[in-house]
Amino acid sequence: ERAEIIRLFNMMTSWDEQSSYLAGLINLIPVYARSAKTPEEESRLRNSTFHYKVRVRRDDSVYEVEVCKKAFMSIHGITRRRIQTIQTSLMKMGIPPKDGRGLHKNRPHKISEDTELCIKTHMQSFKGRMSHYSLKKSQKVYLPESLTVTKMFKMYAEMYPNYPSSYETYRSIFNNCFNISFGYPCKDTCGKCSKKKVNFTTPTSVHEEATPNLREIRRRQPSGEVLQHQGSKNTTKS
Repeated sequence: ERAEIIRLFNMMTSWDEQSSYLAGLINLIPVYARSAKTPEEESRLRNSTFHYKVRVRRDDSVYEVEVCKKAFMSIHGITRRRIQTIQTSLMKMGIPPKDGRGLHKNRPHKISEDTELCIKTHMQSFKGRMSHYSLKKSQKVYLPESLTVTKMFKMYAEMYPNYPSSYETYRSIFNNCFNISFGYPCKDTCGKCSKKKVNFTTPTSVHEEATPNLREIRRRQPSGEVLQHQGSKNTTKS
C-alpha cells in the first residue's frame, strides 16, 4: 500500500497538484483552550492542531486512514518544511500554497538571448589593448582610464533602446564574460604606447538607425576582437 501511495503521488505533474492533494489529507482543528503553564510565545504559535491521513485502496474501495505526522511525511517522501508551508497556507488563507520557487523579487529576471547578444556586441565594440609585458596566458584588455562601466552602460542604453537592460545585468556580463580593466599600467608603457591613444567606438547619433541590425550582429559573431598591441618585431632599436 505504501508503494502504491508513493507511485500515485509521484505521478502528479506539478508541485501545486501535490500540495493540493496533501492539503486534502490534513485537517486543521482550532485550539480553544491552553494550559496556563504554556509560555506565551509557544501558545501564540499553536493556534491550531493538525490531524493527518493517508488514502489507500482496498478491495476496489478507497479508505482514509489516520496516521501521525512522522508517518505522513515518510509515506509521501516529503520534508517537515513542506508540511509547515502547507499548514501556514491553510491557517492564513484556507487553501493550499502555490509554487513560488524562482519568483522571489530579489532575484534578477533572466534577459532574452537577443538582449544578451547586444550587450556583448556593445562591449566588444570598445577597442583596447593588452599589457605590453603581460604573460601570454593573460588576456586582460585595457581600456582608457576615463571610461567606466557606468559610462559604457549609458552608451548602450542610447544605442540599443529596443533591447533594454538593467545596470546590474550589464555589469554582471561585463565582470563574468570579459577580462577588461580600465587604465594602462604605467610600468608596462613604452615610448610607442605613450604616443598612441586607445580608440573606442561610440555611436555618432542616438537615433535607432545607429543601432546595428540584430541579424547583422549574429552574422558578425564571434567578431569584436580587441586591438592588440604591436609586437616587438616592428620596433627599431634606438
